Amino acid sequence: MVSACGCCDGQLSAGVEVIEAQEVYPAKSLGDGSEGRDGVPCATKSTAPRALTKELRLEKLQQLEVDTEIVRGVPLQVTLRNFGKMWRVSPLKMSEEARNNLWKKSVHIDSFDVFLSHTWHTKGRWKVLSLLLQSGLSVALHAWAACVAVMFLLSSNCLLPLPFEYTSRYGDGTQLSCGPWCLLGSFIGHGAGLLLAPYAPTVCSRAPMCFLDVASINQTDKELMERGVYGIGGFLCKSKELRMLWSTPYFTRLWCVFEVAAFRTANPAGRLAFCPLFVEVGSFMCVAGAYFSCFLFMLSIPLGSVVAPMASYAIALVPVYVLMHQFRQNAAVKYQLLHDLKGFDLAAVQSHSDFDRRFVFTAIQAWYGSTEAFTQFVQGPLREELLESGQSTIPLKYILLPLGVMASLSLDWVVALLCAHVSADWLLVELLTSCFGFSICWFFVSFKVAAYLCERFATPLFPGRLDYLQTFAFFVLFVLILGSC
Repeated sequence: MVSACGCCDGQLSAGVEVIEAQEVYPAKSLGDGSEGRDGVPCATKSTAPRALTKELRLEKLQQLEVDTEIVRGVPLQVTLRNFGKMWRVSPLKMSEEARNNLWKKSVHIDSFDVFLSHTWHTKGRWKVLSLLLQSGLSVALHAWAACVAVMFLLSSNCLLPLPFEYTSRYGDGTQLSCGPWCLLGSFIGHGAGLLLAPYAPTVCSRAPMCFLDVASINQTDKELMERGVYGIGGFLCKSKELRMLWSTPYFTRLWCVFEVAAFRTANPAGRLAFCPLFVEVGSFMCVAGAYFSCFLFMLSIPLGSVVAPMASYAIALVPVYVLMHQFRQNAAVKYQLLHDLKGFDLAAVQSHSDFDRRFVFTAIQAWYGSTEAFTQFVQGPLREELLESGQSTIPLKYILLPLGVMASLSLDWVVALLCAHVSADWLLVELLTSCFGFSICWFFVSFKVAAYLCERFATPLFPGRLDYLQTFAFFVLFVLILGSC
């Protein structure tokens, strides 16, 4: 958010699991005549006058009062355009003109579909990646299917060259020609789908309108900025969903904590969506590793024919080692986040001013009875909801991306057989063994084995560079397990 907010100051995991929130601590009536649902002071009409300053909000305990004049949202897709520039550059590093242009991208609305809660202490590229996969997965899968289908038709009709030769595993060992076209089509489809998703028209629905601090709060007008920053509680009253882009520093920022506390109070039956960034980061690494391995395998086919039949497989496994090491680091981040939640201490959260601290702490004490009660809520019910949501692991729909990579490679072998005019029996065997057996069954088994090893042994036994040896030991174990399958 803006620099005045602890959640938004400085710079720093589809698949969203939606949780129907339950009121853990009953909301209290603040006795100012502006009670909303369940005694919460959340105005539903045009309420906040222009003179409602931050001091008055604190004095009258009106942190949830809605300033309807400045309720402004921006379509989620718009925030991801230009490679997510809106997320990647902090407002502190923008010119006044650039900050003013962000304000112009937002429009006045009655309510938000999604309130995007994040901290600027996390690098923007990870948030862009997370939101791209969450909102653009369907577009990427459709683009993948279209591109692979086009490449399959062109190459199977011998309209594209087949530069690589390999010895067939069936029959009398016939030499077959193949090409990387379906694999290349898969890469183009996935890449173009994700990059174009922010520009794709929505079908049968409108783009969700979201609250994003840099666009929904004026960054150039001092008065409007103050009204926006200290009116965040009112914005949360108008939000149907709070989406937490959860990273390591999230619960160390004062205003991030305020947003969680305020949303639960203002919307006890609202939707709280946990989105740990490590989920999408891990999914992306898996896709990148799959492409790297498949392209290496395809390009090493000539070497396999000359040196040894298994040479191409050995070369293709090299990226798997790198991927496993990254997976272990990603899993370590996950465990650190869960550990931080268990040891959450409200008194230790960071803020830029004493007033902000009083503003937030006073509200939390009024809503939850005491700061200790809120601390227990985060350490207990909130943490348990995250664990039960299943959002700490890569969801099945994200696995469809690397699965598509493996399937496209198998289709290139089918093309080789079609161009060689082999019998239908050979084609059926290839479809069952390569496309189904290898691309689906073998991939799922290998993914589960690798994920288990990386999760189970995420913590380094040895510091520094010796940690790479630990990963190598698990990599060798992984190869031995799969080699025996």
